[in-house]
Amino acid sequence: MSAPEDETQYFAGLAAECLTRADGVRSSTRVLGGEYDRVATVISATWHIGCGVKFDEAKLKALPPGSFYTEPPSRNLFAESGDKAVVVQITGFGPSSTEYVEATQDRRKQGKYD
Repeated sequence: MSAPEDETQYFAGLAAECLTRADGVRSSTRVLGGEYDRVATVISATWHIGCGVKFDEAKLKALPPGSFYTEPPSRNLFAESGDKAVVVQITGFGPSSTEYVEATQDRRKQGKYD
């Protein structure tokens, strides 16, 4: 499975209910996660993830394709795509959002997609 870069495909659910989605994340993108209750599988490329309220490159752990991880509701997470675009399948309870470490990486604010 592959998804275009920076595209989210919802497979089931509504914003306030259980949902499964595949996120395509462009290369060299850093994101901050909230306190969500989700599980995720890395579909393609290597996803780098760490725990904390601020992005800290020293805390990143590399997760190759096929890796499975949890996002407990009581922990803040951050992630980075590295030099290749990544596809991550996420299942959890909404609503959900993505905050970019560098606002210039947020294509939603550039009118690229909603």
